[in-house]
Amino acid sequence: SRFTAMDSFILGLIIISVTGLIATLINYADTTDVLKEFIVLISMFVCYFIIKNWTANTNPQDIEEFLFSIVIINSITSCLYIIHQGLHFAIYPDAEYSVDIVQGVEITRTFYFMPQFLPFSIAYLLIFKNKKPFIFYSLLIINVLAVFISYTRSFLMNAIFIFILYFIMKGVKEGRVSIVVKNIMVFAFLGIFGLFVLSKFLPANTRFFMNRFSELKETSATSDPNNIKFR
Repeated sequence: SRFTAMDSFILGLIIISVTGLIATLINYADTTDVLKEFIVLISMFVCYFIIKNWTANTNPQDIEEFLFSIVIINSITSCLYIIHQGLHFAIYPDAEYSVDIVQGVEITRTFYFMPQFLPFSIAYLLIFKNKKPFIFYSLLIINVLAVFISYTRSFLMNAIFIFILYFIMKGVKEGRVSIVVKNIMVFAFLGIFGLFVLSKFLPANTRFFMNRFSELKETSATSDPNNIKFR
C-alpha cells in the first residue's frame, strides 16, 4: 500500500521516540524502566504498519468479524471485571490498586485485569448496533458499565465523547441536525436514568465515583493520590 500522510506522522513519532530514548540513555544511568516503556511504545507504532498492510490485503468482511471478536473478548473481560470489582466476588488473586471505604462498603480499584478496549468496543457497537440490536445493545451496556466500575473519570469522558461524536457524524451523514439533537437528548436521558438505577443498586459505588468528580474542585494535598506532584 502507498505511503500516506498518516504514515509520515507515525514515522515522525518513531523518530521522536528514538531520539528521546538516546538522550535518556546518554544522560541517565538507570534506564531499565525507560527501555520497557520504549519497547511498549515502539511496538504500537510498528503494529500500525503491520495492521495497515493486513487490512490493505484483507476482505472488509473478515476485518469486521475480526474486530467483532475483539469486542466479544473485551465484553467477556468486562463481565468478569464487573463481577470482581463491582460486585466484589473475588475472581482474580492480584492485589488491588487502591481500597476505599464508602458508606461501609469496600470500594476497590484495579487496572491490571480491566478490559483494555472499552473505547473501541463502545464505538464499534454504536456503529454496527443495527445489525443485531438486542445483542449489540446488551454488549454496549456491559462495556459502559465496565467504564463506570473502573471509577476513572477520563474513561467516562471518553465514552461520552464517543457517543456525541457518533451522533454528530450520523447527523452530518444524513443531513439532519434535528436527529443529532434528538439522539443526544435520548441517550442523555438514558444515561441519567442509568445513573439513577446504579445509585439504587450500587449506592456506595455511585457515591464514590461522583466524589471523584467533586475532588476536581478541591485543592488536594501533595501526598494525595490525585495530586500530580504525588504521581
